[in-house]
Amino acid sequence: QAWGRRCIASESQVRRMKADASRILALRGAPHAALGKRRSNEELLATVEQALSQAGIPRERWKDSIPQPLSRLAGTDYQRQVTQLYFDGLELRQLAGFLVELRRRDPTLSVTGLTLAPRPSSSGYDVEMGVAYLVYAPREERASAGRRVPADGS
Repeated sequence: QAWGRRCIASESQVRRMKADASRILALRGAPHAALGKRRSNEELLATVEQALSQAGIPRERWKDSIPQPLSRLAGTDYQRQVTQLYFDGLELRQLAGFLVELRRRDPTLSVTGLTLAPRPSSSGYDVEMGVAYLVYAPREERASAGRRVPADGS
């Protein structure tokens, strides 16, 4: 009889381990960091400006920033906000310092693209990069799926 109880406990443990494994797999597919709401463009640009300053890059090297339309990550409850940043004449050391400082200041930010164009008349590169963050925004069909509709339809 002790064996029978042991098997029941073992089956229970296996069920818990399977449930835990399922949760771990679900978490692996989730973003590491996401915001609860979209931030203002001014807030993002202030973070960029602070990171530039800490990396020792003159403000004049930052030429432009263009927020892109918010886009849904397929099959998820997350949207991505990308802002294109443009810089002139950065050395690789400056660029690396800026990227490290940007991530240190805001761990929710990631670089989604990076283009370096060598400057013909001097050292350094003209840089175009996408900086993105995720926003948790449940899809409408999922958000309404959990609501009960009364029998009278109201």
